[in-house]
Amino acid sequence: MKELQKQDGFSGQIMFVVPPPVLEEAGRHILVSGLCPTDVGWFPRARHHVRERADGSEQNILILCTSGSGWFEIHGRRHTLKARQALLLPAHTPHKYGASQRDPWTIHWVHFSGDDASYFFTLLKPGCHIVPVDASLAPKLSRLFTDAYEAFSDGFTQQSIICASQAIRHILGRLFFNNRAFHPRTKTASAACLDVTMDLMRRHEDSSLTVEEMARQAGLSTTHFSRLFSQHTGFSPMEYFIRMKMQRACRFLTLTSLSVKEVANRLGYDDPYYFSRSFRKIMGVPPRVYRQSIRG
Repeated sequence: MKELQKQDGFSGQIMFVVPPPVLEEAGRHILVSGLCPTDVGWFPRARHHVRERADGSEQNILILCTSGSGWFEIHGRRHTLKARQALLLPAHTPHKYGASQRDPWTIHWVHFSGDDASYFFTLLKPGCHIVPVDASLAPKLSRLFTDAYEAFSDGFTQQSIICASQAIRHILGRLFFNNRAFHPRTKTASAACLDVTMDLMRRHEDSSLTVEEMARQAGLSTTHFSRLFSQHTGFSPMEYFIRMKMQRACRFLTLTSLSVKEVANRLGYDDPYYFSRSFRKIMGVPPRVYRQSIRG
């Protein structure tokens, strides 16, 4: 994998800066115009790494810290960026950032522009620029950054920019929409406590649960729990639980020869007719019709 330049001199660094003429041409492509990476890189143990932009950057910036720590200043306030945190800086916003001297950060980073880019900043809480990253997600994001670097390893072409663009879009999609440490509706890491509820639901797919039991397991009042859950998922706790059961019912109907009554029993329904009504409400067709449509 080749490097474009080593102006910072971090051993093993990766850095690609797409030439403006190439960006201008590729940026007109439908798959790039929405989100276009202009610079991308990886700085390992980047001691003495400091950037100051009095007028901000022309592009938006995403920095993913994988180890060590650093700092950033925006609107006159200094904040710390630690491992498993991502920093998002909007274009044209004055800022400074740099690595800790005692434990310098290792970071993946990308500058990006495009019609869709600003949308992701609307998902952040006002005045917030850090997105926490779940432990299970961090290595996946690193692999996606590697995909972006490898896209440029054979030069700057329209195909390589399209490929890198989709990798960066995937990173942002994962960061905001498939990250247990953050949720855009709640805009807070507190939604992570609902993972306990999801696990509880999965363990009780073959029986029943009450909202009170779910709230107690999450350590919240019933009212607070129900409101937070709805913000997080778009459904009430019981609606979500029923949908989870129906998803499992679909697997039984598709992959087994169990009768509808047996499927209902497997999911804790004593009344197969009530189960069928619930299934039809969610899936739009009765269980038997669903099974025929899948196997037909």
